[in-house]
Amino acid sequence: MRKYFYTTLVCRMFLLLNAFTAFAQQRQITGVVADQQGITLPGVTVKLKGNNTVWAVSDTKGEFKISLPEGENTLVFSFIGLETLEIKANSNQTKFR
Repeated sequence: MRKYFYTTLVCRMFLLLNAFTAFAQQRQITGVVADQQGITLPGVTVKLKGNNTVWAVSDTKGEFKISLPEGENTLVFSFIGLETLEIKANSNQTKFR
């Protein structure tokens, strides 16, 4: 019985440690979406290129937050009536304007 308890405990600790490691490999990107005149745009979709599960939408002030995996990523900005824009996010970049 004791062996089962310790085996279960070790397995749970291992899974918990892996969960923390997975969260540590994410970084938060924040930014403001605006047009060429500097007017903020609410409702702009911000996606990670090649991944349909990582996305965000800009709020009423044009601000957005998105969690990305570490490394270089490309963000795709789309809005009805405007041209889609792709911007590379460097591995140390955390803000867009």
